[in-house]
Amino acid sequence: MFLPVDPSKLNSLWDSLKVSLCEVEHSEIVSGGHFNPIAAQRLSRQDAESVIARMKELNYVRIGTGRMSPVPPHFGAHLDCEKSKASLMEYLGVDSSHDRIVRDISLLVDFVFFEIKSLVELTIPFRCEEVEVQGFAARYNSDQDCTIICRM
Repeated sequence: MFLPVDPSKLNSLWDSLKVSLCEVEHSEIVSGGHFNPIAAQRLSRQDAESVIARMKELNYVRIGTGRMSPVPPHFGAHLDCEKSKASLMEYLGVDSSHDRIVRDISLLVDFVFFEIKSLVELTIPFRCEEVEVQGFAARYNSDQDCTIICRM
C-alpha cells in the first residue's frame, strides 16, 4: 500500500531515499521550483545528495513509501508562515508522462490539503488543470505559468 511519509518522523527514510534514487529510475519533474521534466534515470550519488539537500530545506516533504521503502512519487513544498499557501518545489515521479503527472498531483492535493487544514492554495509550477479532486478547483495562471489549486 502506498503511503506518503514525513521523513522528519522517520529519519532513516532519507538514507533509504538516497539509495533508491541511485538504484531505481526516477524522473525529476519539478526541481528547485521549476518544471523541467527529465526522462526516468538513476541518479549519481552526488545528484541524489543534491536532491535530498534541497528537500531537507523545505517545510513540507513527503516521501512515497510502500512497506516503508521509498516508492515514487516524492514531493517537497514550501509553506508560508500561516500555512495557508504552499508552492511545489520538488517532485520526483516514476515517469514524466502527462497522465502520471496528473495522477501524482491529484494524490498530492488529497494529502496536503487533508494534512494541513489551514491550507487554502497550492501552486504547481506548470499547467495542470486536469487535476480533479472533489472540493478543489484548479486554474491556470498564464502570467506566472503555474496552476493554482484552491479549496472550493
